[in-house]
Amino acid sequence: MIRRPPRSTLSSSSAASDVYKRQDDDRAEAAEVIGTPLYTDWLFGGKGRIAELQQALLTPVEGTFNIVLTNGFSKDVAVALGAIGLTDAFRAIVDTRGCGLVAPYEGSRGCQGKRVDTEEEFLGVSQYSKFEFANKYLFNADRAARNGLSNKGVGHLIYVDDSVEPEFSGDDLVGTADVVELPREGRGLDTETLAEVFDLRAAAVAAGGEKEVCVIFDFDCTLSSWHMFKSLYQPKSKWGKEWQGVQEAGESTAAISRAGRADLQEKIRPDPASAEADIHDGRNFVRVVPYGVLGTQLLKTRKMVQKAGPPGPTTAFVDPAGLHHIQPPGGPGSAGGAAGAIYDFLGIAEDERFPQDVIDSVTKPGDAKIHVYSFPNSSQFAACIHVVGPDFRQDDLVEATFEAAVSLLSCVYANVLKEFGSVGGIGILRVLPVSGGIFAGKFQEDIARLTAFAFDFGLQKLAPEELACLEGRQVEMCIFEEAQFDEFVEQFELRKRV
Repeated sequence: MIRRPPRSTLSSSSAASDVYKRQDDDRAEAAEVIGTPLYTDWLFGGKGRIAELQQALLTPVEGTFNIVLTNGFSKDVAVALGAIGLTDAFRAIVDTRGCGLVAPYEGSRGCQGKRVDTEEEFLGVSQYSKFEFANKYLFNADRAARNGLSNKGVGHLIYVDDSVEPEFSGDDLVGTADVVELPREGRGLDTETLAEVFDLRAAAVAAGGEKEVCVIFDFDCTLSSWHMFKSLYQPKSKWGKEWQGVQEAGESTAAISRAGRADLQEKIRPDPASAEADIHDGRNFVRVVPYGVLGTQLLKTRKMVQKAGPPGPTTAFVDPAGLHHIQPPGGPGSAGGAAGAIYDFLGIAEDERFPQDVIDSVTKPGDAKIHVYSFPNSSQFAACIHVVGPDFRQDDLVEATFEAAVSLLSCVYANVLKEFGSVGGIGILRVLPVSGGIFAGKFQEDIARLTAFAFDFGLQKLAPEELACLEGRQVEMCIFEEAQFDEFVEQFELRKRV
């Protein structure tokens, strides 16, 4: 919270200068707070959500760009986005209070972080609406180019906000726009709304045209999970009280880390003596998402769609490998199905062998090994966890009971989670139902329940130090087929309520 000591009565001659000085002091103090891990983890909803935003927004899409709109706090927003490595996701941060914007870097998509007065001083008014900015600056090709927003002009907008201005749906909008409205002062963008934004963006790009598609993101309660302005400058608001509580009680991710292993175990690990304990304890450690590990979904119509972006450098994902492919003379080239698609994505589909560390580590069902792959002629990389699950069609498993199947699969998920925690800098793990599909044998119709139980018990198998490595991270249970999604959601929710 930004607090000032009591001040003496101002003389009329010094009142105005003192007001501006206090504003500058407040901003300087706010900048110091905003840049701390404690605050940014809380503001953006934790490391898992930050990693998801990075993955989703830092991947450029030709013919499109993103901007952030804020009302008087462009410098604070620039500091906050810079603190989590999201600066380069946005061409500009536009301030709708005053006559400035945060201009792009020369030759970069990112924001420079300094205020630039525009040629026309943004219509010469002290404040204007987002709708006015869209009409008079984005859809005006000359002004858009002059202010460094777009040299090609903007043909379509996608407007994402928790407080949508109704004019965007009216007849006065110069161009075309899609609107994605979030819950008012809610927790901001999540996986589903990001997917919706990307679907709209893809449709706009597919429609063609020489002009660009611009995605406008509001900052507070849209990009952020909490209200930054109110948390810092309005101590009596619910956001101010929440942030004050975070500071005092140490309930942020960073504070949990400092609290030590015992407190962490209490928060994310169930009591080992109770197999029915709730593994989540409010942390939402695992959530079910409607796409496979590569971001695609198979609809009920059997059409394939891209529901989320592919895994980025801060997201690990699971490969449901076949042991005969991992071990020579197999190799990636002989694989098909989900594994084959993963190897195509990694660029190893034509390789004769897997990396040696994978071959050495994955020698039997249940084994898992993470390997970081670099893409040719690129600085990008991807972390893949190769794992072999049990094949319940095999003779020695065909008569396995449900309890035995849970026991086997829980070891698989435990090994996957250990590998996930062994590499730093990765905030999200995309995992899928291991031993799903035809490999589930007689459990095909019960694979959702089997997966929920096995993941739950797998987490219980981890030692405290292994759990500590998962602190601040998140797991996405990726369901490729739309027809199976609701059942998986139901089963994982049931495990949370047990």
